[in-house]
Formats: sequence, C-alpha cells, structure tokens
Amino acid sequence: MRRLLLSGKHHVLASAVVDWEASIKAANGQWDIPTGITPHLVASGAEALPITAEHAEATRDLPLHHRDPFDRLLVAQAMVEKAVLISADERLDAYGVRRRW
Repeated sequence: MRRLLLSGKHHVLASAVVDWEASIKAANGQWDIPTGITPHLVASGAEALPITAEHAEATRDLPLHHRDPFDRLLVAQAMVEKAVLISADERLDAYGVRRRW
C-alpha cells in the first residue's frame, strides 16, 4: 500500500480525521504514536483533506454498521470525495465505499 500511495500515480488525500483520532488517542494513552501524520503525507505529495460541513452532514444518513465516529467520518469523506478509503477494517465494506488495504 505504501508503494501505491507514494507512486505518484494516484491523487492521495490525507484526511484531518486521521490526525484528530491520533491526537485524541495519544493524549489518553491509547496509542503510542507521533501525531501530525498528515504533514508527513503532504510532504510526500498528498493533498490535505480538511473536515467540511458536507463531510459531517454526510454521516447523518450512514447506517450504524460501525460505531467509531472517526471511521464513520472517513467513510463519509470517501463517499463525498468519490475516493478510495485506505483501511484494514473490513467492517467498512458494509457501507459500499471503495476500500483498499
């Protein structure tokens, strides 16, 4: 997947949701990872994807296949942006979003 993302052949979007989740989970001790993932992806050629009102609103109609609010927002962003979601979580397939891992 790393080769795919860094190949330069794809328009890569780096969602602010990833940094938001990482920051919260690092602050409460759940994750021991550095925050600021998006700046590293942007430095590698990705485009930063902010969270917009349209993304937030798109979560309203999502069924509760997955209750994690971060993953639900990533699904909504992928749908709105017509993007492929990069995730190992097979539960997200229930939304019909295009997912790769």
